[in-house]
Amino acid sequence: MKIQTEILPDHHARLTVEVEPEVFEGYQRRAARKISRETKIPGFRPGKAPFDVIVRIVGLKTIAEEALELWVDDNYPKVLDEAKVEAGAPGKVADIPSFDPLTIVFLVPLEPTVKLGDYQAIRSEYQPPVVTEEQVQEVLHRIQFNMATAEPVENRPAETGDLVYYELSGTLTQPGESEDPDVYPRRNVQSIIGGSSMDADDWPYEGFSANLAGLSPDDEKSILHTFSQEEQDEALRGREVEFKIKVSSIKSLSLPEVNDELAQSAGNFDNLEALLADIRSRLEKSSAEQYDSEYYDGLLDRLVEEAEIEYPDEILDEEIEHLLEHLKGDLAQQNMDLETYLKLINTDMNTFIENEVKPAARNRISRTLVMEELGRQEKINLSDTDMDAVANEASYELYMMNQGAPARRPDQETMQAVTISAMTRVRNRRILERLKAIANNEVMDEAEELSTEAAAEVEEETAPSSEPQNDDSSSS
Repeated sequence: MKIQTEILPDHHARLTVEVEPEVFEGYQRRAARKISRETKIPGFRPGKAPFDVIVRIVGLKTIAEEALELWVDDNYPKVLDEAKVEAGAPGKVADIPSFDPLTIVFLVPLEPTVKLGDYQAIRSEYQPPVVTEEQVQEVLHRIQFNMATAEPVENRPAETGDLVYYELSGTLTQPGESEDPDVYPRRNVQSIIGGSSMDADDWPYEGFSANLAGLSPDDEKSILHTFSQEEQDEALRGREVEFKIKVSSIKSLSLPEVNDELAQSAGNFDNLEALLADIRSRLEKSSAEQYDSEYYDGLLDRLVEEAEIEYPDEILDEEIEHLLEHLKGDLAQQNMDLETYLKLINTDMNTFIENEVKPAARNRISRTLVMEELGRQEKINLSDTDMDAVANEASYELYMMNQGAPARRPDQETMQAVTISAMTRVRNRRILERLKAIANNEVMDEAEELSTEAAAEVEEETAPSSEPQNDDSSSS
């Protein structure tokens, strides 16, 4: 076969393939036999009708189209190999200019290409935050509130530290066309005035509970609030909401003393010191996780910004579909479908995909590609020992997930998917660790690394042993 290759600007290859007539004739005869097995031809057993009879019954065009499918199934991988084209997604037959000789035009999405910038010059000091005593005390204060006793208040309005029970509703002041203005349907709520920002007492926005101070039972109050553009709920970003409050009752809180008894009541702690240590440990863990997420996001953003990345639209379309399916799954857990969600945020599918999903898909693809390229350039791979350990861990995870379910061995496909996912996580973690080392100027060049390794080996060989050696150990 003859192949002409043209690389298109949209990261596709157009392959024009001309098939030798005698080769295509063989495929036509195979197609005819296939048709004769599937089509009842009077006077002949299935698959036994002569070629000329089959042509007369179904037509040469039908045979040629069937032969084309057979040829593509058999030869498409060979076409890619001979054209030296790395496909990034399944290709398609774009045109058939001729059947005599058979000429096929394939449109093939190319494998993504990534050219990293000077990533070795990236610098970003890794400085995880230190948990302060104030943060620890804030959590301790919240524990006090959770264990407080409440008594009804009489003859005074609510003040800081009181527990207030009230009705709350919130409506958009300028709802869009066909938009439901009741973004906060009327409900019964309780809040502690001046409650910690770590609590739900500042719902529906930070500082809200301060509006309750000075109110008495049966008092009503209206509050206007404009949400910021950073609001977590997309439907409320930049929107003004009128909140209405009606106080039902007020209770004063008596907080328990901070002592060993409080610690023992709060959990399985021997004393206050153990409780404070646990609080600090949990804060350090969550703080480190948040810092790492933001730190690595910043490094990856710089990698993406400085890289030259190309990929075909098919990869973007696939990622968009993946994100939509993931969103549908999340919404289903909230008993909501995608159509209802789009109405809630006052948009349509095309606008949502263009403004929200497509940018997110591009970002995910770019990050994945630069991570892969960085791992390739830095030669970060898992050893056989690593892969065995990850596979064992994945097997254990599956076992634990199935606890309480009927005992059965996971099918091979599930096991393989979980293992590959685990291996990808481990490798990505190592790539990020290498990137952090680069950003903190901790990576030695190859000569320095070899020199250090050699020095370590010499030191290990010449260092005096701290334990006596027997003859067996010295000969091993």
